[in-house]
Amino acid sequence: MFYITFSLECPDKYYYIQNYGNNYGECVHVEVNDPLNFDSAQKICRKGNGNLVTILNAIENNEILNLENNVKNFELCNGKIWIGLEFSNYTNNYQWVSGQDNIYTNFPTQQSPSPIPDTGVYFDFTKNKWYSISKSTKMCYMCEVSDNPQSCLQIKGKNSSAQTGFYTIYIQNKPTKVFCDMNVNGGGWVRIQDRENESMSFWNKTWNEYKTGFGNGETNFWLGNELISLFTNSFEKVEMLIQIRGDRLDKVDPMVSSNYWSGTFTFNLLPEYTDYTIQISNATGNATGNGWDDFSYSNGWKFSTIDNINSPYPPCLTQFHMGGWWYNYCGFGSLNGQYNPPIAEDRGYGFSWSITEPTRIVNPVKSRIAIREVTY
Repeated sequence: MFYITFSLECPDKYYYIQNYGNNYGECVHVEVNDPLNFDSAQKICRKGNGNLVTILNAIENNEILNLENNVKNFELCNGKIWIGLEFSNYTNNYQWVSGQDNIYTNFPTQQSPSPIPDTGVYFDFTKNKWYSISKSTKMCYMCEVSDNPQSCLQIKGKNSSAQTGFYTIYIQNKPTKVFCDMNVNGGGWVRIQDRENESMSFWNKTWNEYKTGFGNGETNFWLGNELISLFTNSFEKVEMLIQIRGDRLDKVDPMVSSNYWSGTFTFNLLPEYTDYTIQISNATGNATGNGWDDFSYSNGWKFSTIDNINSPYPPCLTQFHMGGWWYNYCGFGSLNGQYNPPIAEDRGYGFSWSITEPTRIVNPVKSRIAIREVTY
């Protein structure tokens, strides 16, 4: 499939750069009147559904350099602006805040950037080079944003009658086909997981399969950790919705309405160099507990799969068949576990979830997970 675009409709005060960001161009804004430290600048960029600018090759570097002659009052910046490269404590190296791979740099050949925590990178236009400096330094900064829809919620915002189904959104400027739920809780959700039955095995999928995703994208699927991480890093704040339908331990009526649960969480998934570490908080709903004995117990833990176990207790995956998930030991359930594990389901193994009010272990019939940005 080919995607063709001639130009973007850039927001006010943004400049369109044609030879930038794959084949779609990019809208960038240089803030010259309100210098900020690195983290504050990135926060402002995210509020505009963007990031501090990412530069992936020499062509993009030169396009950015040429903006100097077009930006009003650029002299107020003294030729220096923040770009979206920062030092990562996880890799002991520099990473883009957008989550994209660090495949190009423009540091002086005679100077390697210092591997010091809390440092960011700025572009020195007077020298056409990048330099590292403390992130607390205040300076001008450059945001990037695309006019293409970056989420299901943006599609819903432009068309309130949009129906649930497949749409193309642009995650970090890459066209991506996703399934949008336009109905539940106001709509605008990117569905990242669905389990309808046991026809698709989730528990024994590999690290790479969970990274790239598997299934048809609508039912019995996992979107892919890489896309999920890139999505969460495109916005200032993202929430996750978990829906659980039915309980196979209820031998009378597994699908009775009282066996329906849902929970929302503030959610972020860090890039692969962190082993897709999860950041999760602010649990609400009847699929959650009191903040420590529910999904929140996984906060700060790395993703694990059968071939890349980061859990301190490997039997969670090898014996209990709990599948790809974020494990603080075995946590309080996994929605990617084996549908019918070899060890009794009512112990919280395999495809299971912990409900704490009242306390019970659920073996779901169905589950769905979706994410969307928070705009309030």
